[in-house]
Amino acid sequence: MPYAIIRHAKIKTLGNLAASAQHTFRERDTPNADPKLTPKNQHIGATNTAELLERFQQHLPDKLRKNGVLALEYLCTASPEWWQAASKDQRTAFFQRSLDFLRDRHGKDNVLYAGTQFDESTPHLVAYVIPKDDKGRMNAAYFVDGRKKLNELQTAFAAKVEDLGLKRGIEGSKAKHEQVKRHYGLVMRGEALEAPEMGVIDEVSVVLGKPTRSAQKAIETRQALLERAEAWECRQKAVKQREEALARREIDVSNREFLVGRREETTDRRLERSQQTENELKQRIVQLETLVEKERADKLMFMKARDQALERARAAEKLLGKDSGRDLSF
Repeated sequence: MPYAIIRHAKIKTLGNLAASAQHTFRERDTPNADPKLTPKNQHIGATNTAELLERFQQHLPDKLRKNGVLALEYLCTASPEWWQAASKDQRTAFFQRSLDFLRDRHGKDNVLYAGTQFDESTPHLVAYVIPKDDKGRMNAAYFVDGRKKLNELQTAFAAKVEDLGLKRGIEGSKAKHEQVKRHYGLVMRGEALEAPEMGVIDEVSVVLGKPTRSAQKAIETRQALLERAEAWECRQKAVKQREEALARREIDVSNREFLVGRREETTDRRLERSQQTENELKQRIVQLETLVEKERADKLMFMKARDQALERARAAEKLLGKDSGRDLSF
């Protein structure tokens, strides 16, 4: 059964949020996205980076802990084979369940953006959430810190979409989640999220649309890292395609070997039947020859017996002729 997949990344500055949003809204070149499919992407809460940053500014508290997490970026998806087989209603249900799950977990007002993306190799939902706990405090650790909480996150999300034909990954597994990495590059995106941080003035300059040099440098650094991630994703996609091509070739070779084996087996059976038929014909020929010899012998015996009978008849006639000349009177 295919897997339900949910991943997250911590965002600590508005500059990093802006760089991530530019990727989400396709406001910069995204090599791993098909521009022909980008219009199918859907957005809830914001339609561009500026709107998203404005929403976050409105919801962030006045005082923030230094080096604290400003946002959690979530990715919700499923194994590629599920998307290939899923109906339109199942896909719609998956996205709605994913959004409902995040809203139930964080509160509807704290899910400031959610969007569905169809232009990458595997469809997925992306969401930006303000990590406020049940007391209204900024507290990302409340949701995602520690193995236990992450395991609970995976289990709860899988239960939400289980009836759509998805299951949770193996609990405690050390799997690298290659399928998710390949289509979203979370590992390298996480590296990008650790790009140089910006001060308050730099962040304000980004919001105002007039970034300072240091802010611009931080954004460019993150963009460069994200571009590396996307290039890596493209390479991984190419590797996966080659692997799939090789797998198909192996299947073709196996099928051909099977067909050759079947043909050889059929040929062997035909040869065996031909040999059997030949042996039967030989036996029949021997039987017929035996019958012919017997008939020939019977014919010779009949002709010999006939000749003997004729000779006896001639002899009898001669005797009768002699006897006819005798005087038999008294």
